[in-house]
Amino acid sequence: MGLDMFLYKAKKQNNKTLKNIIDLNERINNNELTGKEREEMIPFIFHIEVKEINYSYDSFFKEVMYWRKANHIHNWFVENVQNGNDDCNYYEVKDYDIEDLLNTCEKVYESLKDKETITKTEKYGNEIYSKQIYTENDSKLARELLPTVEGFFFGETDYDEYYFETLERTIEKLKEILKDFDFDNNYLIYSSSW
Repeated sequence: MGLDMFLYKAKKQNNKTLKNIIDLNERINNNELTGKEREEMIPFIFHIEVKEINYSYDSFFKEVMYWRKANHIHNWFVENVQNGNDDCNYYEVKDYDIEDLLNTCEKVYESLKDKETITKTEKYGNEIYSKQIYTENDSKLARELLPTVEGFFFGETDYDEYYFETLERTIEKLKEILKDFDFDNNYLIYSSSW
């Protein structure tokens, strides 16, 4: 349980909007697509095999990126792509959105890269935990451009090594998306759940 965040790829189709594709994907997942409909959609369906549990399924969505409890990245999508609506729906992400998020992550990453951290100690029940966090002054740009947010099982709100590592991984993946993703023929979709 917690904040799970996804970027999905879905092939664009003639005369089908993103909403149509989302609806069709849900019908596939609920086994509601008729044989004829499925046959017509085969060129657009991703076949996914899950070997650990020995089954396969079809979907219009293919996972491009996944985050867990990266509430600062989620907040960016809510504010910049979802018009402030944190509602677990599906939202199209344009190439310029990815460029903007990448630029923001890189600025924050560079502002934290050579900064020293301090040890923060907390007590949960009988256990004492320590972690390395950035001072309020050192994390000023992060708090301004890519702030953490609280939410239902959204994870930590400290500006710590997890925050930094998430930035690093996000930057790497966003660069790949900008280089390789075909925005003309595919939708890039953001969704979250908790």
